[in-house]
Amino acid sequence: MSGNLYFKGAVTGRIARFFEIFRTQKHVGLKTFWLPLLLCLAAYAAAERAIISAEMAVYFYAFTVLLAGIRRGLAEGFTKPVLPAVQGGAIGALSIVFLALSHPFLSVHQETLTLMAWTRVQAESVLIGMNLFFDGYVYAGGLSEIFLTTEAQWIKGAPRRRVIHKIVRVAMKTEKLEGLPTAQAMIVYALWGIAIIFGFFLQKYINNLSFLSH
Repeated sequence: MSGNLYFKGAVTGRIARFFEIFRTQKHVGLKTFWLPLLLCLAAYAAAERAIISAEMAVYFYAFTVLLAGIRRGLAEGFTKPVLPAVQGGAIGALSIVFLALSHPFLSVHQETLTLMAWTRVQAESVLIGMNLFFDGYVYAGGLSEIFLTTEAQWIKGAPRRRVIHKIVRVAMKTEKLEGLPTAQAMIVYALWGIAIIFGFFLQKYINNLSFLSH
């Protein structure tokens, strides 16, 4: 495949060859499913024996799930976006079983943990697994797709890239909007609107942070 890649030389070529290594490996789906679960079980067991803290076990779980998502993204590219989200949620759901088996380290007063508290812990575990696994898959898979672009794909995508570059330059106001086709002009307006809305919500979020003085 290396001979067909668009990125061959210099730094980009080395990065492309690095991504190419992972594409040759098989059965990544199973490896990135069971390995995080086993590592989580080990972390929870270590926390129960006070070898590490409960917080460290949770951080270890999150980091492991993120790495598993990155590993699958490197192997597959951004080709199956639905399945990785399901896999991350499944890892979170099964990890809560391990959490329940080793729950004494959660709290000094573990007998006071209610059904609602366990439900919240379970939901958070599933969401952490789903989000981190999917995020790792998306970013790693997207970068893999970019750097493993072939010469034929690069040539075929030239017209589309020209359109995207034009829209970006107009949106950044380095070129004028006049003369731009209607569809592309609507995309520019949409980008401006998204930027304004995102900035508004970001400001609201920062203002609501409890550790900041207001």
